[in-house]
Amino acid sequence: MSLPGDTAVPSPSIASTHAITIDATVDSVWPWIVQIGQNRGGFYSYTVLENLLGCQMKNAERIHPDWQNLDQGDIVQIHPKFPPLLVKEIETNHCLVLWQQTSFNWTWTFALKRCESNQSRLLVRTRIFSDRWIVSLLLYPIMNVGHYVMERKMLLGIKRRSECN
Repeated sequence: MSLPGDTAVPSPSIASTHAITIDATVDSVWPWIVQIGQNRGGFYSYTVLENLLGCQMKNAERIHPDWQNLDQGDIVQIHPKFPPLLVKEIETNHCLVLWQQTSFNWTWTFALKRCESNQSRLLVRTRIFSDRWIVSLLLYPIMNVGHYVMERKMLLGIKRRSECN
């Protein structure tokens, strides 16, 4: 299915979509998504691994009211020394699309779907395009192994936090 942000990288060299069902309403899940970021709520993943890479990450265990305001054009930091991601699109309780164009063009989309009355489906999609084959070749194993492991933990982290509140 198409998701918000797909048109920003219409022909990706690499793409992945991961999803999880959460026993909480979209209103309960959204605050955890909107506060993600290196200098905000973290990524709810393996902090030890992130910090080995110099991310200086701390994962929030509560919703912080001062991190709930994010608008189109704002930035989300992923590492203190890497270029930040730009908020390309945001719709409360529905989607957050982060975008960056460096040596490759990529989006990271968080989309929430309502399921049954007290359930939500969180889909996370990454789409990357590079016209340089070497970049795609190098990113492919990172996306298939490292990114999968970290993103799976992030989804489980958001699920746990959303269901506990």
